[in-house]
Amino acid sequence: MPTVLRVDGFAVRILTDDHPPPHVHVVKAGEKCKIEIGTLIVSHVIGMRASDLVRALEIVEEHRWFLWQRWRQIHYGQNSDSR
Repeated sequence: MPTVLRVDGFAVRILTDDHPPPHVHVVKAGEKCKIEIGTLIVSHVIGMRASDLVRALEIVEEHRWFLWQRWRQIHYGQNSDSR
């Protein structure tokens, strides 16, 4: 599970053998959540405090385009400039 982004102690990861819809796994100090890139829907929260969950959502929203491109590269082998 490659870490594609690190911000404020959060590691944003994309599983290489994962499934649609495009989403990331955000981890901080062993706490985790899964966030869909396109809709920002949160699922599978494991131990993450509400304030950390809010920050995780902000990070995904702030870096949405980059994360979407990385998802495509990892799962479909497309270049970051492909549309």
